[in-house]
Amino acid sequence: MGEDGYFQTKGTLSGPLTETLAGRFSAYRTRSDGDISNEHDGHTLNGGARQGFRGQLLYKPSERFNLRWIGDYNEEDSSAGTRVLYSTGPTINGVNRYENRAAAAGATLVDGRHRKVNLDDDQKVTVFQGGTSLEANWTLDNDFTLTSISSYRWWDFTPRNDDGLDVPATYNAGVSVQDKQYSQEFRLASPTGGFFDYVLGAYYWLQPGQQVLRLLRPPGRRVERHADRCAGQRQLGGQGAHQDRQLRPVRPGHLAPHPAPGLHRRDTRHLRREKRLGQPQRPGGRRCGQRGGGSGTPGTGRCV
Repeated sequence: MGEDGYFQTKGTLSGPLTETLAGRFSAYRTRSDGDISNEHDGHTLNGGARQGFRGQLLYKPSERFNLRWIGDYNEEDSSAGTRVLYSTGPTINGVNRYENRAAAAGATLVDGRHRKVNLDDDQKVTVFQGGTSLEANWTLDNDFTLTSISSYRWWDFTPRNDDGLDVPATYNAGVSVQDKQYSQEFRLASPTGGFFDYVLGAYYWLQPGQQVLRLLRPPGRRVERHADRCAGQRQLGGQGAHQDRQLRPVRPGHLAPHPAPGLHRRDTRHLRREKRLGQPQRPGGRRCGQRGGGSGTPGTGRCV
């Protein structure tokens, strides 16, 4: 326990379940109230909660075979990273442009040096992530060891950022990211203790994902004029996708002779990598770069 409502707890259970099966389960939770006061609604920001768990099972029916499964999950709902206003920029000839424009929009600024903000919309981030893996090890009759590792992970990140003002200029801004990752690894290890030993293998990795840019803005001539120059648009943003693929030998693909002390192993590797980037899409489904219509600046071919 600590200041500003900070609290953290962890716990683990482990042990045998049967003669051939053992397990372990761990869970944790961390939370805090935050340390930044929002003058607009009286809420406290820059805090939140993170929690998750991790479990694994080990199945070992004999000395020549074992199977291990691992799974984990984590989630976060917080306002960590809340921005405070430390400076409004230079004042030239008695004019501060930021303060003047904020006042023209009807906003009331507060001094961030006192750990205060004045936000009229949500300031938060949510994260959901997890993964699982399965590892199998066989010791063959000739004492070679064959290993297979299959794994999967996913990550979902969604921010919701306010514009720093207490008037609805923009809201719900941020870049959401959804990623997935698949991998498969095979290894064959030679017996040890002889003149030399070696490990051969291959590793495949695939990571598809997408990013979504959001910048929402309510209607109203006054707010649109002082928010930015792209008046008349209620949602600005874009969407893109990517896919990354790798095929390569595993890290311990090596030959290690032992004829005398002081000799080191020799690694041999080959990597093939393929990466594809999807063309960003505007919220209306049009691709960035197409001229005319849709979200963004008309006729410029830009996605904003």
